[in-house]
This record gives sequence, structure tokens and C-alpha cells, in this order.
Amino acid sequence: MYRRVIIGLIVLTLIFMLFYKQSWSPFTDEELQETDSTAPAVSEEMQKAFDAGQGVWLVFSSDTCPACVELEKVAAPVKLEYNDQISYIRVDVNDAANRDLLQQYPVTYIPASFIMDKDGIVIFSAVGVLTPEEIRAELDKVVSD
Repeated sequence: MYRRVIIGLIVLTLIFMLFYKQSWSPFTDEELQETDSTAPAVSEEMQKAFDAGQGVWLVFSSDTCPACVELEKVAAPVKLEYNDQISYIRVDVNDAANRDLLQQYPVTYIPASFIMDKDGIVIFSAVGVLTPEEIRAELDKVVSD
């Protein structure tokens, strides 16, 4: 008897989780309508970098995420070292203007980093705070191509 009740609760929980995940959106319809269309699209920035023969380091983050703030601190000196060879693009996950981009990349946790070569192929992805050495090792792969 208890097994059936427990199994039933588990099934109901799984159904609820699937429904919740499919219908969840961090943006309201009002936020989507208020999107500033004059801001340069991230995909345009990425294309400019690829056209210039640069790799891209795409970081999905938020100003309210402590790990994201830490990654920004760690990344600052590394970004300067690779400034002419790698385009660093930060995507605010709370900005409704970035909704389409969030659907293109498998971002489940932040900060999420994607490093792309000069052809736009993702050669590295990671979640969390990276060390400067880890970042340099991956960016060196792009620069050496």
C-alpha cells in the first residue's frame, strides 16, 4: 500500500516538474515588449569578431550571481591579454533582449562560458568560476589556430 502511494507521489512530482520546466520563462510578456531594439545584438557582435578573424569568449551571467561576479574579477586581466585576438562578450541572462540567445545555448547554470574558434565552433564550455590558467589554456587553443 505504501509503495503505491510513494510511487504515485513520485509520478505526480515528475509530471509537475516536466510541466513547470516547459512552461517556465524568466521573462514576462511586458518585459519582452519593452526590449530595446536599438542595442546591438550579441549575434552581431559575434559575427563582427568572426569576420575580423577573432575567437569569441561568450559568458552567460548575472549581476546578482556571486559566482558570476567572481568570474568577472578573474577574467578581467585575462581579457586584457587577449584583447586583440579574442572578443569577450558577456550576456546578461536577466535581460529580455537575450532571450533568443539563451535558447540557442545549453545554459542551465551560470556563469556559463563558451569559447569559440575563429569559425564559430564551440571548442570549450564550462559552468562556474574558472581559474586564469584554465581560461588561458583554452584561449591559447583559439589563438594558435
